[in-house]
Amino acid sequence: MSTNMIMDELRKLSREELEREIEQRRLDIAKMRLMIRLQKEKDTARLRRERRTLARISMVLQERIL
Repeated sequence: MSTNMIMDELRKLSREELEREIEQRRLDIAKMRLMIRLQKEKDTARLRRERRTLARISMVLQERIL
């Protein structure tokens, strides 16, 4: 899925949905970090993708606030 498609989908979400999504992503990232440290998660690139997605969601939310 391209970044433009992701951004279009995110812009269609309401503010509450974006905030919920941010909270969920933060929890997922925290769990992933723990699993990587415990060497139970092998796909470390997934952490990077999740962090970037979280940044995109935060950016869309910021656009709405401004």
